[in-house]
Amino acid sequence: MVRDPKHRAKAKELAVTEGRFHVNKRDVGRRLTREELKEREDEVIRSVIVETVDLRGDCGVPSIRNTLLVQLFIFPFWLMRLIFWAIRWIILFYILRQPYGPEEQEFLTRWKLGFSQARWESLDEDARAQFMQLELWIPAKFSASLWIYRIWISKTADTKAYREQQAEELRIRSAESTNYKRYRRYMKRTGPAEINLEGL
Repeated sequence: MVRDPKHRAKAKELAVTEGRFHVNKRDVGRRLTREELKEREDEVIRSVIVETVDLRGDCGVPSIRNTLLVQLFIFPFWLMRLIFWAIRWIILFYILRQPYGPEEQEFLTRWKLGFSQARWESLDEDARAQFMQLELWIPAKFSASLWIYRIWISKTADTKAYREQQAEELRIRSAESTNYKRYRRYMKRTGPAEINLEGL
């Protein structure tokens, strides 16, 4: 994340506002070289990113709970919880026809939007509140509000059109790159590498 320009620029901006780039001559005792300044800047940016980054969801901090052995051990307990939850859901909302509570509303909204638990938690509070205000757990309101969701999702980087646009830009950039042109000429002259079984 330190090398990513987006995260690096934000971290640098935060560090400048907090005054972390200020170098005191008493601490160093001499002028710093360009390499030392670069190393110090990287350390400051790395510390800012470590303090401010929010690792949730699928790319969170690894834990022992995510290992296969622990998952196999937890599976029967998880299965019983799932069965209990499904029975409770059927009794409360299909048989007794009770209204949905806040947790159930949030679950249905997340389910209708097709978000995983990790992706839902990674959304900021405003986006979650906006989705909850739309009352998407009601089928009629969900179909009426579907266009709002499509507008919102088109602004995120998860859409197919965005990925296709990025691939097209990458193709154009690589076509203009001299290194890629050199590689294409090399492949045209020599062709792909071949493996001979005779030499083995």
